[in-house]
Amino acid sequence: MKKTIITAIILLTISQLKAQSIAELLQLAEQNNLALKALDQEYYAAREKGAQVSQLPDPVVNVGVFALPIETRLGVQRVRFGAMQTFPNREQRIAKESALNYQANAKGQRRAIEQLNLNFQIKKAYYQLYKLEQSKRIVERNIRIMEAMNQLTLSKVESGKGSAADVLKVSLKLQELEKQIEILEHQKKEPTTIINQLLERDFATPIVVSDTLELAVLNYNIDTLANEIEYTHPLMKMYSFQKEVSNQNLQANQLDKRPVISAGIDYIVLDKIDNFDFARNGRDAIMLKAAVSIPIYKDKYGAKELEEELKIKALTTKQASAKSQFLGAINQVLIDFESIKLNLELYQTQIRTTKGIINVLETQYSAEGKGFDELLQMQLSLVNYDLQILAAIVKSHIAKAEIERYLVD
Repeated sequence: MKKTIITAIILLTISQLKAQSIAELLQLAEQNNLALKALDQEYYAAREKGAQVSQLPDPVVNVGVFALPIETRLGVQRVRFGAMQTFPNREQRIAKESALNYQANAKGQRRAIEQLNLNFQIKKAYYQLYKLEQSKRIVERNIRIMEAMNQLTLSKVESGKGSAADVLKVSLKLQELEKQIEILEHQKKEPTTIINQLLERDFATPIVVSDTLELAVLNYNIDTLANEIEYTHPLMKMYSFQKEVSNQNLQANQLDKRPVISAGIDYIVLDKIDNFDFARNGRDAIMLKAAVSIPIYKDKYGAKELEEELKIKALTTKQASAKSQFLGAINQVLIDFESIKLNLELYQTQIRTTKGIINVLETQYSAEGKGFDELLQMQLSLVNYDLQILAAIVKSHIAKAEIERYLVD
């Protein structure tokens, strides 16, 4: 039994430490994120509103008892039962239903907007986690280099060609690098927590990065992006749906100006009149009724029309403003990406030059025991260039994620 429990714990740990790609994390977020679920529920609730106005209004049923009975030639009126049904214009009901359906579709786009933002947050945190993981590996590689240099300085001291100060310098750098490993490991908690929070799971759930990143490729044309954003971005579509709501409201407002017909029936219960003998004495009465609602006060219709027209103009302006902001942000990302590529080329050139200098300094130090400070500085510069290259690659992928934030798959 004990062995079975231990095996289960080991298997659970292995499953938790399984590497997950960005695609897998995005899929989990779509399934589990509570904000998305809430927006889905709001959308489904809004879809039910259309059915609430598509049918006829409920009929009105009434009953009346004559406190002071009325005597007629046919008998004494005691009780009156009545029913009335209003028949609004069918086109008006269709327009109101359409307005509510477009309103529901607009709410549905809020979910799509949240999905794009959620995807960006996960990608950004994932790339930050990747950067910390790879930085840790670079520092660990540098520790191995420092350990080799430590052995070299010790051998030089033993041979009388080196200085004990060189040994202490290397030892000091090793301590700094080991502390840096601890710092990087601690910094991993922030992006890990962000991802787990968005996935609605325990914040401490480990995330193992599986990707190996190269410089991202951004083959985007700003004109093509402008056209795609205008017709596919959920915020643009949300504004379009909201404009359709106003258009349907305008149509319903025009139909509100027409008279509304109601029809009904009354049933009157009669008692017989004493001492009268004729065929219809005490016979109940039936009365058919009709009514027309006449829209006389028309100022409210003009105000409603102006309101909806102004809403449409405001939404059109919002669309143009949002599109401009999106394209401005994308253009800035593309400019920054060009700077990233230029910096990457510079770092790669500097690495080649630095490696050549290190080879010369290592030969000089091995032969003469001189130039140790320069050798140590070059080794540290080489590590710094590796970290800068890593940062540039990660920035390029975050830049791509920022552009994808405005695009729908």
